[in-house]
Amino acid sequence: MKVAYCILGTFSSGGIERVLVNKANALVKRGVEVFIITTDQNGRKSFYPLDENVQCYDLNINYLSRRNRFYWQKAYHFWNNIRLHKKRLAHLLKHLHVDITVSVNGFETSWLPDIHDGSKKILEFHVARSTLNFLQRPGLPGLFDRYLNHKMFSAIDRYDRFIILTEEDAKNWKEYKNVEVIPNAKTFEYNSPMALLEQKRVISVGHYTRRKGFERMIRAWSLVHKEIPDWTLHIIGEGEERQRLQQQIEESGLHDSVFLNGTSSDVKNEYLKSSIFVMTSYYEGLPMVILEAESLGVPVVSFACPSGPRDIITDGEDGFLVPNGNIELLAAKLIELMKDKDKRKEMGQKAFINSNRFTEERIMEKWMDLFNRLTNK
Repeated sequence: MKVAYCILGTFSSGGIERVLVNKANALVKRGVEVFIITTDQNGRKSFYPLDENVQCYDLNINYLSRRNRFYWQKAYHFWNNIRLHKKRLAHLLKHLHVDITVSVNGFETSWLPDIHDGSKKILEFHVARSTLNFLQRPGLPGLFDRYLNHKMFSAIDRYDRFIILTEEDAKNWKEYKNVEVIPNAKTFEYNSPMALLEQKRVISVGHYTRRKGFERMIRAWSLVHKEIPDWTLHIIGEGEERQRLQQQIEESGLHDSVFLNGTSSDVKNEYLKSSIFVMTSYYEGLPMVILEAESLGVPVVSFACPSGPRDIITDGEDGFLVPNGNIELLAAKLIELMKDKDKRKEMGQKAFINSNRFTEERIMEKWMDLFNRLTNK
């Protein structure tokens, strides 16, 4: 069987890139011939290690290279890039003779089903439907975002399958008959919990962007720090919000308590050194960071944002779900776990057990079953 994935690039450290690379590596181990087709790779290495048997093709479209032009220039180059993208992708797919072509909601989303190369078409959606309005930019760019969303909605029912990540989000797509839920697989797999949960250290992981809500986390930590000043919060990541977040930390008097650690080449060790994981995102798809924390036995305190946390965490058993935006309650739940080591360890054990619902073996069985059903193999 041959499967092709279409994505902007694999050079970034983002969650979608990590999921795709893990999936591609798992598929080739199962005898699937996997192709990753990019538009903006430009010779850069994949951020996450790819199996040498995964075959990569870059179409050299370079959507990102046009970001600093005037609006009329951006529009011209965007539509020219779309034209080139359609032509080059259609030519390559017909050359490769793949059985399945998958879009991870890139620029090809609205027209990929129109390429008649004989392959079945799948669309993967990695954010919740309810977050689309949040993603729209203000002003003229927002009009363009709404146009792209309209084109995407119009294309969904022309795909052979539309894959979303959570049962929570499935309720929002009832008008489409081709929807299936396949969550992402967890990154780490062990036979027992690894984290000792002894250190007075809370961790969070993610890009320093608005969607991650780290400013809400810092506000909550101000309340935590007043009651338990000897614990520290470490935020692993990087991004455009670093300076603003650092300023908030300084202005809140938390410079010796909250640390922006930057990215880590050994994120597993960052979890293992910690006793609690916290997430304050405004929205997610299926947050891999929660799965990573739970798979190492680290209990989680998270806002119940759309979507994902509700599909993973059982409130009060393997972690705490807090109504989205309730800063005071988030702080209270953190304090509760920080003060009660026995509860931390009990929740950590249950978190580890819970994470086994998302093993690579179980998730890849779902994908292989779908591929076989679509191709009658």
